[in-house]
Amino acid sequence: MKKNRFQKIKFTFDNSCRATLLPTNFFFIPVTSFVQHKQTRVRLFIGYFAILMLSPLNSYGINIPGVNTQKISNELETLKYHRRVGGTPTFNAFTYTFNVLSSSEYQAQKPKDAFAFESGFVAGDGTINISEPNTTEQLAVFPDLTSVAVFYLNQAYLFHYYQTQQLPLLFKIGFPLFESELLPPDTSIRSAINAYGGSFSSFDVLNNRSTFITYNGMAVAGAFAEFMHIFKNWGYPMITKINTNGFDVVPWWFNVENLAGLLGDFNRYVYHRFLQMDENIRIKMYMETAHFKFYTRPIDGLLNFPFFANVSETAYNEYATQYNVLHGEKVYFFTLPECFDAQIEGTTCGNRVTGGTAWSSGVHSTCAASKDQLIFFEGMCRHELAHSFQGIFPQGTVTSWLNEGFPSFCSDGIITETKLNQIRQSAVEAMNKATTYFGHRPTYEETRIYPSPDYGYYTLGYFFIDYQYRRGGYQLIKDIQINDLLACQSLGYTDTQAFLEDFYFDFDTRVRQLPVVTLQTPQFNATVTTNIVNISWIPLKSNVKLNVYISTDDKQNWTKIADKITSTNCNWNAGDFQTQFYIKILAPDNMDVSTTYGPFQKVNLDKLFLISPTINNYVIASDTTIIKWAITNVQSIQIDYSMNNGTTWTSVSSGVPIATGEYKWVIPVLLSGNCRLKITDFTNSNNFSISDAFTILQPNPVGGPYLPDKNTVLLLHFDNDLNNRNFIAPNAQGNLWDIVSDATVNQELGNCYRTNSVLTVPQNSSLNLSGDWTIEAWVKFNSFNPNNNMYLVWKPGDADMYQSNYSLEVNPWWSNVFFGYFFSALNSRIGVTSTSISINQWYHVAFIRDHQNSKIKIIVRDRNRNQISYREQTYSQPNMLVSSRDLQIGVNFDGYIDEVRISNIARSFTSTGLENPNLQLKMVYPNPSTGIIFLNCQSGKGTVHVLDINGRLLKSEAFIDESPLKLNLSNLKDGVYFIQLKQNKITITNKLILSKGLK
Repeated sequence: MKKNRFQKIKFTFDNSCRATLLPTNFFFIPVTSFVQHKQTRVRLFIGYFAILMLSPLNSYGINIPGVNTQKISNELETLKYHRRVGGTPTFNAFTYTFNVLSSSEYQAQKPKDAFAFESGFVAGDGTINISEPNTTEQLAVFPDLTSVAVFYLNQAYLFHYYQTQQLPLLFKIGFPLFESELLPPDTSIRSAINAYGGSFSSFDVLNNRSTFITYNGMAVAGAFAEFMHIFKNWGYPMITKINTNGFDVVPWWFNVENLAGLLGDFNRYVYHRFLQMDENIRIKMYMETAHFKFYTRPIDGLLNFPFFANVSETAYNEYATQYNVLHGEKVYFFTLPECFDAQIEGTTCGNRVTGGTAWSSGVHSTCAASKDQLIFFEGMCRHELAHSFQGIFPQGTVTSWLNEGFPSFCSDGIITETKLNQIRQSAVEAMNKATTYFGHRPTYEETRIYPSPDYGYYTLGYFFIDYQYRRGGYQLIKDIQINDLLACQSLGYTDTQAFLEDFYFDFDTRVRQLPVVTLQTPQFNATVTTNIVNISWIPLKSNVKLNVYISTDDKQNWTKIADKITSTNCNWNAGDFQTQFYIKILAPDNMDVSTTYGPFQKVNLDKLFLISPTINNYVIASDTTIIKWAITNVQSIQIDYSMNNGTTWTSVSSGVPIATGEYKWVIPVLLSGNCRLKITDFTNSNNFSISDAFTILQPNPVGGPYLPDKNTVLLLHFDNDLNNRNFIAPNAQGNLWDIVSDATVNQELGNCYRTNSVLTVPQNSSLNLSGDWTIEAWVKFNSFNPNNNMYLVWKPGDADMYQSNYSLEVNPWWSNVFFGYFFSALNSRIGVTSTSISINQWYHVAFIRDHQNSKIKIIVRDRNRNQISYREQTYSQPNMLVSSRDLQIGVNFDGYIDEVRISNIARSFTSTGLENPNLQLKMVYPNPSTGIIFLNCQSGKGTVHVLDINGRLLKSEAFIDESPLKLNLSNLKDGVYFIQLKQNKITITNKLILSKGLK
């Protein structure tokens, strides 16, 4: 595995790149993230993150006369999270008794090796002795007694940390100087480094007491402490064999490995931090905000700030509020471009865009090297800061899912239904890969493993944390981070595995959209004739308590018939009446997740019961619809329809045998929103059944609703069902409950399909397109998926799903444009892009392959069917790559889709008027023209528009009773244009060719 410069500890990795855990309470974790799409595949490396496992918070109760004890408390709150490998000694064992001495007492008791600037000392028993600074040397370092107290508190902590007071000056003086914020100015540190020769041949030279005073070694020691904290990411756990004469480092420290490696890093750091004379490229504290101290180069700060500061401060305030916790002091945030950071680290620059790590008091990351990279860093800043918050909860021993799911949740937010639609597929794929990886769904213990190859534990962790949020809010998330077992037990679970099993149940029902139970009886569309209705099922998860409900008013109201049962059946006493009913089965202890089944029919065999059409159904004039009725003892029926809500009736047919169960009715060419059907017992006019009101729609030549013809392969109206209106290809498969009415849809189109779930059409040879074809649909987006192709209609490829037979999508990487493409062979894509679109707007989009002319086109219209974009592209490869996969509709698509039609011809979307029998005219002449044209119009008002080939409006004129209408287009260049006539609620578009050279 390639070493990562953001990890400051060397690890032993097996072939699967799984980190070997360090002793209890401290470990490091690889953190990797991906952004990928078919045009560009980018790997974003987030680095490694150290987790410090800590004890519960303590109350400090400090009271020192003359000292600002808040600063002492803040420092303790920061120190308590910095622990050694193995967790020993614990912070709880650290004592911090203060003893204030007079100046004379201090001079009499100070250690023999005390420097002149010192104003206190830590006794052998750990007592922190401090004295008011008053000498010139003391006041040069300590402005007041509070600063003295904080300095020696830090020194005492370091003695406790290493369990010895025998430390080299670099640590004994440098650590408390930096941690107490007593560093001298950068210029003083530069002078001290130059006094030592500008670099260091070994760390030993900084342990010489005489030169330490002469060369101001104290300033260099403070710079080393800064280096260890903000650049080496609190590297003190990696120090070993420490004593008065020197120290060593653990051999598994990444990109360090030995003392010489650490020295090389330090020399490079002090050069770029202090010795660089160009202030624009010298590292410095660039900005201080309410919660952060940012270190970077000014040249990088100009590009990355205030973006980094704004993002980080916003995230900090969110996390602090959500989890009710604050850092003791400001968070250090060190950031440089990846290649420059690698230069200081002494490693080569990789191919990563982002990288970072975090600990309880700091963040270390890359930053943008160019403006176009800046967009990638919002998520990284939020992610790494969340890791830092984990350190101050304090976090307990957690699994990989919990550890990486938490910052993913903090960074990306609650998984709303909109977001779920965007990332559902990636979650399902991750769960499938995890199951393959382990041979079963991971147990709770197995979620501790950092896998290689990565099966998607970041994604699953994100969903797991979101589940915790929906169960108990931010507090439960925090409680599980601190102690997962106790938190789960507080919810009534015996162990963490039981909690995970309920998460899997939620995942199956919410993400995979599996039903809560598989209903056995009654069967789908069943007709029930008994007064007692038996309801039975197979549960998705055994022992889940279930409620059962019945609705007899089209799901408006529900009656509970079973409460928290674990059996697999119950009965409903329906009584002796007829009704259409639905069944809902709900899991009350699992966040009320439920599945609705139906409709079913409860009938009396001696009476008639009309099943369809029903409420909110739409049918199309001249189309054929199916009239269905329930089983009955009646032998034959009379069928009538009404266009005025039942005031008058017109006969459809009489003497229809009841045994057929249905009747195919050709819809009359009449428009009505109050159409009803009635079936009547042919021998008893008092025995009848009337349907709910439904609507008849008018077929439209551009955008539909369409009638099927011989060239229609697939036609989905989404008005009553998911049926293909032509019988060449199968019906679509999806969720009937997602057939909805959208208030913004063109009223001529009826209902539409809400893309909560993907629609599939099973593979059929007719769906493998070649030659000429047209793919079209109405679409509206609620939101755009920034990281995935949003497929409207997609016939995936076999070898590689992306290498499709055909695809019509919206592409997020190209400013959310319509993009249509097909593959002529493997790795040979042919495509055409269209206009960028907006959310919450309906568009009609048609993707056409005109093979005779070797062109592919995309035509886009607005809600009013006005053309707004026309793009075409020529191609040379005649073949098409077919596939055996099912057709998919609405993948990664959050919004609505309607009137999906696939045709095996290249359809023309320029109207001649012949589609409408009430409008017969030759619209434009002469055509081609030199510039003067005439239009035949009907009587009345109208408007004519002239558009170019890309749909841009060039000219518009209104007219009244002018036929023929004369237009002068001599000012336009030679080329192809569209003349659009709007009159009497009818729009007709003709193509016009202008050529000034015509004779």
